[in-house]
Amino acid sequence: VTERVAARRTQLKRAFARKGIVLRHGAFKPSTKAIYQETIRAFWRWVGRASPKHVESTTSYDALLGKCICQAWEHCLTRGQAKNALSASVAAYPELRGRGRLTESWYLLNCWSRLEVPCRAPPIPALVVVAMAHWMILQGHADAAWLFLASFDGFLRTRELLSLTWADVKLDSTDKGVISLARTKIGRHTASFEACVMTDPLVGKLFRLAKSRRVAGTNDDFYIFAGSE
Repeated sequence: VTERVAARRTQLKRAFARKGIVLRHGAFKPSTKAIYQETIRAFWRWVGRASPKHVESTTSYDALLGKCICQAWEHCLTRGQAKNALSASVAAYPELRGRGRLTESWYLLNCWSRLEVPCRAPPIPALVVVAMAHWMILQGHADAAWLFLASFDGFLRTRELLSLTWADVKLDSTDKGVISLARTKIGRHTASFEACVMTDPLVGKLFRLAKSRRVAGTNDDFYIFAGSE
């Protein structure tokens, strides 16, 4: 499921919006589902047996998964790979969902988090972001320049940024405004509306410039940046 389904609709409109969407399979994006499926296959290859359709013993599975996480730590794999094993297990086997399940595995993953501090990239200084935006304007891409400033000003993820349309941005007379984030990661999970406030007038002014340089006939529903990721 890539878009949220509006709840306040007529029954006919809801039927059209839900067409082709299986509720049980709608919790994950296709890419996430593919990662989980491969993770489960890799886990059972590590165990040395075929993947079962059901888990007979939650305690035994928890012990086996805990052993796999410990080995991932010893083999210097990433915490993300270990977490995928947990998430994929819960997604594949409904009997593992809920509190009090896989307690040993979650305990080991929490230990991993305490022992290994994430190595984050240092933030880009504002001056560098403005320079990048200026270079994009010189190349004739005011739309991409605005994305640079908006992402820095509002801490937007890459996918959120590239999925913005012209209609998602609203400005007032002071060049301040709101960016509607209809396709955020958290918003898809909770079916909630999220937005980002633009308080820097420079961001608003650049948006007006980018919008004035749009190709004639460009609809407001088009992506602001039409290029590939």
